[in-house]
Amino acid sequence: MCSIALAAIAVQPCRAGAGEEWFEERTAHFVFRYHPEQKRLAAEIIRMAEAERARIVSDLGRGGDVGVEVRLALGPADFQAAQPEGFVAPVWSTGLAYPSLKLIVLQARGGPGGGPGALQTTFRHELSHLMLFQALGGKRAPRWLSEGMAMYHAEQWEFSRAMSVTRAIAFRNVIPIKDLEGGFPDKTPDVHLAYAESTDFVSYLFGRFGRDGMNKFIGRLAGGDSMEAAAKAAFGSSIGEIEKAWLSRLRWYYAWIPLISSSATLWFVVSVIFVLGYLRRRAQNRRRLREMEEEELVLSSIAHGYSAPARVTKRKGGGGDDEWPDEKNKWKH
Repeated sequence: MCSIALAAIAVQPCRAGAGEEWFEERTAHFVFRYHPEQKRLAAEIIRMAEAERARIVSDLGRGGDVGVEVRLALGPADFQAAQPEGFVAPVWSTGLAYPSLKLIVLQARGGPGGGPGALQTTFRHELSHLMLFQALGGKRAPRWLSEGMAMYHAEQWEFSRAMSVTRAIAFRNVIPIKDLEGGFPDKTPDVHLAYAESTDFVSYLFGRFGRDGMNKFIGRLAGGDSMEAAAKAAFGSSIGEIEKAWLSRLRWYYAWIPLISSSATLWFVVSVIFVLGYLRRRAQNRRRLREMEEEELVLSSIAHGYSAPARVTKRKGGGGDDEWPDEKNKWKH
């Protein structure tokens, strides 16, 4: 709450990136630059920035430098122009972090996948990259840790990624975590799997060892320990041993997805619904038949001048079925 209270202390025009006039707004740890027409959108990012930074610092156990610049570009052309000199953004990108420059460049866009929510998610992702770089003292993080941590902080877990892991478990082609230290594969399906595995593995580490364990792990990496030495010191186990436990959990957890989504299960569920619907309709028809019989008795009594027997409701324990009078109830002429 204290960090959120440190709202913007200065707003002034400036020039950055594209050469257009940008507005500048500062918080305790950030310098935000945006175009005048983006003021409302920028306010959403500025409002959440300090709290998100504090959350990430808590997960990493180490702080970072102040004065992180965040440029909010307006559309693809402006996004490209807002990149630092000598850098070109991929055409599909909507956010890039330059940790060594303490710079994040975001692209605001409309349409599907755009809007404030998507922009905030991208900001969390890129901020995580930058904060991890700072927490490690500028050392290169293993790719699975960098991407997994960014996806974890951005809460970017999707059903498609779950299915990627499911297929990998089913066909026994899970990518070893060690193979994801230096980089990710080039082929699209394998890239999706690499992101999914990295996200799930980081989430598993947090769930099993908590923030204290992760803080110690990051601290040991920052101090110069190798991956295995840092894992042994922080978790009491090697990455390989932890990976085996993680894979065992994956096989149990994701084994349920094919079962739930299989055609046999689907037809079973449909059959159960059909039977329940049939029984319910039959009960409704029987109830309606009783009502019609009662109506017929009433009409007959009116036509023949006698009184129809009153329907008696017998309840057992507050419930029970409706019953007709027994043989002691006689017609009255």
